[in-house]
Amino acid sequence: MTLADFRDELTTIGLEGRQDVALTDARKDRYINFAYRHMCRPAVRRFEEVKNRYDFSLVTNTNEYVLSTALVGRKILGIADVTYYENATVSEVSTVPRRDLKPRNIQWMNKRGKTAGKPSHFAETGVAPDKRLILDSLPTAAENGQAVRVNYWGEVDALSLVTDTTVLADYWDLTLVVGSIFFAKYLLGYREEAVADGQLYARLINETEFDLELGGEDTGYQNEVESEPYMETSGF
Repeated sequence: MTLADFRDELTTIGLEGRQDVALTDARKDRYINFAYRHMCRPAVRRFEEVKNRYDFSLVTNTNEYVLSTALVGRKILGIADVTYYENATVSEVSTVPRRDLKPRNIQWMNKRGKTAGKPSHFAETGVAPDKRLILDSLPTAAENGQAVRVNYWGEVDALSLVTDTTVLADYWDLTLVVGSIFFAKYLLGYREEAVADGQLYARLINETEFDLELGGEDTGYQNEVESEPYMETSGF
């Protein structure tokens, strides 16, 4: 489905052609994109389609690295994994030693203290666009210039052109339609009607039949429709 299709579903089916609200295309797009970006957050559903990667090089005596939106090119919502390569560039050649760094929190890092040499753990800190990656070691001259790859979940681009489609498989279009209806009704004040739509939206996101039928997307997810305080602080 295209953005034009989502607009039609939202107004003719979701809001049943209501005449009591002035729904401009810009306003419809707001609700649709709010649902689209919500369902693509890794805390809601870990879609492989929204994974991205960023490579950087270690610098001697530096264990903090910026992962800002301006530098990476996309807002980082969560880090999936980090791999260190004993090589100047990322290489999948079997002879190149590599290690997957284990995730830790800042408290663990502070208690451990900094060591010198090859990294073995990382911590994520900050809020986009000022996210940072903290390593548990200070690279020496021997590690200077060696590569690190960060696989992360990035914020999806908003749908803006009428011909735009999502990055997700087509079978998620229904979930997005229901999600946009839920957010539209909720934010337009039809709170009682929104309850049923919200329950259906959550059920569709949590549905496991898709994984069984299509052979194994990442199933490490769970979802709850956001609570009212979140809605009130979400910019609408």
